Amino acid sequence: KNLPFSRRLCVDVYTEAKGSEFVTQSLYDKNTLSKITQEIKKRDLSIKTLILDPPRSGLSDLNDWLKFVGPDRVAYVSCDPH
Repeated sequence: KNLPFSRRLCVDVYTEAKGSEFVTQSLYDKNTLSKITQEIKKRDLSIKTLILDPPRSGLSDLNDWLKFVGPDRVAYVSCDPH
C-alpha cells in the first residue's frame, strides 16, 4: 500500500485480501503462472518491478516467472539467502 507504484497486481494466498489490485492464488498451484499471466494480460500491465516474498521453501519456478514477466528489477525477500 505504501509503495509508490501507479498500478500493481498483488498475488497472495489470503482469501481475505480485497480490492481490484489483489488476486488470491497459491504460488504452489501448478497453474499459478498461467493464471497470473491471464491477469496481467487482462489488466494490460507491463511489469517493471517484481517483488517476491515466497514461503520459507522458496519459489521453485522463479526462472519461469522471470522469463515471462521480464521485469527491470527484482526484489526477492528470503529468510534463507542461500
